[in-house]
Amino acid sequence: MVAWGYGYGGSVEFTGTGKLTLNKAKTRSEAITMYAENSKAVLKVGKKVTLNAYAGKKSKNSVSIEESTVKKASDSMIFSNGTSAKKAKTTKTPVVKTADVAFQMDFGDAGIFEYSNTAILLSKKGSKKQYATLKSSENGKWMIYEVTTEVGAETGLPLTKYLTDSEDYEKDGYKATVTGYVYTHTYCGNLLLIIS
Repeated sequence: MVAWGYGYGGSVEFTGTGKLTLNKAKTRSEAITMYAENSKAVLKVGKKVTLNAYAGKKSKNSVSIEESTVKKASDSMIFSNGTSAKKAKTTKTPVVKTADVAFQMDFGDAGIFEYSNTAILLSKKGSKKQYATLKSSENGKWMIYEVTTEVGAETGLPLTKYLTDSEDYEKDGYKATVTGYVYTHTYCGNLLLIIS
Protein backbone atom coordinates (compact mmCIF):
# COMPACT_ATOMS: atom_id res chain seq x y z
CA MET A 1 0.00 0.00 0.00
CA VAL A 2 1.40 3.40 -1.01
CA ALA A 3 0.09 6.84 -0.03
CA TRP A 4 1.33 10.07 -1.58
CA GLY A 5 1.27 13.53 -0.04
CA TYR A 6 1.76 16.14 -2.79
CA GLY A 7 2.35 18.73 -0.09
CA TYR A 8 -1.19 18.77 1.29
CA GLY A 9 -2.20 15.30 2.49
CA GLY A 10 -0.98 11.75 2.64
CA SER A 11 -2.11 10.53 6.06
CA VAL A 12 -3.41 6.98 6.48
CA GLU A 13 -5.95 5.96 9.12
CA PHE A 14 -7.22 2.47 9.93
CA THR A 15 -10.59 2.42 11.68
CA GLY A 16 -13.27 -0.16 12.47
CA THR A 17 -13.27 -3.44 14.38
CA GLY A 18 -11.77 -5.86 11.87
CA LYS A 19 -8.45 -7.46 11.08
CA LEU A 20 -6.21 -6.49 8.15
CA THR A 21 -3.12 -8.35 6.93
CA LEU A 22 -0.76 -6.61 4.52
CA ASN A 23 2.15 -8.07 2.52
CA LYS A 24 2.00 -11.52 4.12
CA ALA A 25 3.60 -13.03 1.00
CA LYS A 26 6.41 -10.45 1.37
CA THR A 27 6.34 -9.59 -2.32
CA ARG A 28 6.68 -5.86 -1.63
CA SER A 29 9.57 -4.30 0.25
CA GLU A 30 7.19 -2.69 2.77
CA ALA A 31 3.57 -3.25 3.72
CA ILE A 32 2.83 0.46 4.03
CA THR A 33 4.87 3.19 2.40
CA MET A 34 3.94 6.82 2.86
CA TYR A 35 5.66 9.39 0.66
CA ALA A 36 4.49 12.48 2.54
CA GLU A 37 6.16 14.89 0.08
CA ASN A 38 6.62 17.49 2.80
CA SER A 39 3.07 17.24 4.11
CA LYS A 40 1.95 16.62 7.72
CA ALA A 41 1.47 12.90 7.11
CA VAL A 42 0.74 10.53 9.98
CA LEU A 43 -0.30 6.90 10.30
CA LYS A 44 -3.26 6.27 12.61
CA VAL A 45 -4.45 2.89 13.88
CA GLY A 46 -7.80 2.63 15.65
CA LYS A 47 -8.10 0.96 19.03
CA LYS A 48 -10.32 -1.85 17.68
CA VAL A 49 -8.20 -2.61 14.61
CA THR A 50 -5.90 -5.62 14.29
CA LEU A 51 -3.21 -4.80 11.72
CA ASN A 52 -0.60 -7.33 10.56
CA ALA A 53 1.99 -5.68 8.33
CA TYR A 54 4.94 -7.67 7.00
CA ALA A 55 8.32 -6.48 5.80
CA GLY A 56 9.61 -7.76 2.49
CA LYS A 57 12.10 -10.58 2.15
CA LYS A 58 15.03 -8.18 1.74
CA SER A 59 13.75 -5.33 3.89
CA LYS A 60 13.61 -4.50 7.59
CA ASN A 61 10.79 -2.02 7.07
CA SER A 62 7.18 -3.03 7.52
CA VAL A 63 6.06 0.59 7.55
CA SER A 64 7.89 3.72 6.49
CA ILE A 65 6.92 7.38 6.48
CA GLU A 66 9.20 9.50 4.33
CA GLU A 67 9.45 13.30 4.01
CA SER A 68 6.80 13.98 6.63
CA THR A 69 6.94 17.42 8.21
CA VAL A 70 5.82 15.74 11.45
CA LYS A 71 9.27 14.97 12.77
CA LYS A 72 8.67 13.07 16.02
CA ALA A 73 8.05 9.35 15.77
CA SER A 74 5.36 9.47 18.45
CA ASP A 75 3.55 12.20 16.50
CA SER A 76 3.81 10.48 13.13
CA MET A 77 2.62 7.09 14.35
CA ILE A 78 -0.61 7.63 16.28
CA PHE A 79 -2.48 4.88 18.10
CA SER A 80 -5.92 5.85 19.33
CA ASN A 81 -5.52 3.78 22.51
CA GLY A 82 -2.43 5.73 23.50
CA THR A 83 0.17 3.08 22.62
CA SER A 84 3.53 4.78 22.20
CA ALA A 85 5.45 4.55 18.95
CA LYS A 86 8.68 4.80 20.92
CA LYS A 87 8.75 0.99 21.02
CA ALA A 88 9.54 1.10 17.33
CA LYS A 89 13.09 1.56 16.18
CA THR A 90 13.55 4.78 14.25
CA THR A 91 16.22 5.85 11.83
CA LYS A 92 16.80 9.26 10.31
CA THR A 93 16.27 9.54 6.58
CA PRO A 94 17.53 12.52 4.56
CA VAL A 95 14.98 14.86 3.04
CA VAL A 96 15.94 15.98 -0.44
CA LYS A 97 15.30 19.55 -1.47
CA THR A 98 12.65 20.03 -4.11
CA ALA A 99 11.62 23.10 -6.06
CA ASP A 100 9.00 24.20 -8.55
CA VAL A 101 10.71 24.66 -11.90
CA ALA A 102 9.49 25.27 -15.45
CA PHE A 103 9.81 22.79 -18.28
CA GLN A 104 9.33 23.52 -21.96
CA MET A 105 7.72 21.27 -24.56
CA ASP A 106 8.12 22.03 -28.26
CA PHE A 107 4.97 21.36 -30.27
CA GLY A 108 6.41 22.57 -33.56
CA ASP A 109 4.03 24.91 -35.35
CA ALA A 110 1.89 25.12 -32.23
CA GLY A 111 4.80 26.72 -30.41
CA ILE A 112 6.54 26.22 -27.11
CA PHE A 113 4.46 25.25 -24.09
CA GLU A 114 5.63 25.82 -20.53
CA TYR A 115 4.51 23.82 -17.55
CA SER A 116 5.68 23.67 -13.96
CA ASN A 117 6.47 20.71 -11.76
CA THR A 118 8.13 19.94 -8.45
CA ALA A 119 11.52 18.36 -9.11
CA ILE A 120 14.30 16.99 -6.93
CA LEU A 121 17.22 19.39 -6.91
CA LEU A 122 20.67 17.95 -7.57
CA SER A 123 24.26 19.03 -7.33
CA LYS A 124 27.27 17.59 -9.14
CA LYS A 125 30.81 17.44 -7.84
CA GLY A 126 33.06 19.86 -9.66
CA SER A 127 30.16 21.91 -11.00
CA LYS A 128 28.62 25.09 -9.63
CA LYS A 129 25.46 24.59 -11.66
CA GLN A 130 22.11 23.54 -10.20
CA TYR A 131 20.41 20.47 -11.60
CA ALA A 132 16.98 18.91 -11.23
CA THR A 133 15.46 15.52 -11.91
CA LEU A 134 12.09 13.92 -12.48
CA LYS A 135 11.40 10.22 -12.89
CA SER A 136 9.81 9.28 -16.19
CA SER A 137 6.53 7.39 -15.88
CA GLU A 138 7.16 5.90 -19.33
CA ASN A 139 10.57 4.26 -18.98
CA GLY A 140 11.32 4.63 -15.25
CA LYS A 141 14.52 6.58 -15.89
CA TRP A 142 15.55 9.80 -14.19
CA MET A 143 15.40 12.79 -16.55
CA ILE A 144 18.29 15.13 -15.73
CA TYR A 145 17.92 18.86 -16.33
CA GLU A 146 20.09 21.89 -15.78
CA VAL A 147 18.31 24.69 -13.94
CA THR A 148 19.11 27.83 -15.94
CA THR A 149 19.13 31.48 -14.93
CA GLU A 150 16.24 32.16 -17.33
CA VAL A 151 12.68 32.49 -16.10
CA GLY A 152 9.67 31.10 -17.92
CA ALA A 153 7.38 33.72 -19.48
CA GLU A 154 4.25 31.79 -18.57
CA THR A 155 5.19 30.28 -15.23
CA GLY A 156 7.62 32.85 -13.82
CA LEU A 157 9.75 29.94 -12.61
CA PRO A 158 13.37 29.02 -13.39
CA LEU A 159 13.60 27.28 -16.76
CA THR A 160 15.27 23.91 -17.14
CA LYS A 161 17.36 22.54 -19.97
CA TYR A 162 17.14 18.79 -20.63
CA LEU A 163 20.51 17.03 -20.51
CA THR A 164 20.09 13.25 -20.43
CA ASP A 165 18.29 10.24 -18.98
CA SER A 166 19.85 8.30 -16.14
CA GLU A 167 19.23 4.84 -14.70
CA ASP A 168 20.74 5.99 -11.40
CA TYR A 169 21.63 9.67 -11.03
CA GLU A 170 23.89 9.02 -8.02
CA LYS A 171 26.04 6.62 -10.05
CA ASP A 172 26.24 9.31 -12.72
CA GLY A 173 27.76 11.76 -10.24
CA TYR A 174 24.67 13.67 -9.11
CA LYS A 175 23.63 14.06 -5.50
CA ALA A 176 20.26 15.06 -4.09
CA THR A 177 20.46 18.23 -2.03
CA VAL A 178 19.92 17.39 1.63
CA THR A 179 18.17 20.01 3.74
CA GLY A 180 17.27 18.15 6.91
CA TYR A 181 16.04 14.91 8.38
CA VAL A 182 12.72 13.27 9.09
CA TYR A 183 11.90 9.98 10.70
CA THR A 184 11.25 6.71 8.95
CA HIS A 185 9.61 4.16 11.21
CA THR A 186 11.51 0.90 10.99
CA TYR A 187 10.27 -2.39 12.41
CA CYS A 188 12.55 -5.40 12.47
CA GLY A 189 10.62 -8.45 11.35
CA ASN A 190 6.85 -8.43 11.37
CA LEU A 191 4.74 -5.54 12.54
CA LEU A 192 1.81 -6.81 14.59
CA LEU A 193 -0.52 -4.20 16.00
CA ILE A 194 -3.30 -5.74 18.06
CA ILE A 195 -5.29 -2.88 19.50
CA SER A 196 -8.16 -3.91 21.76
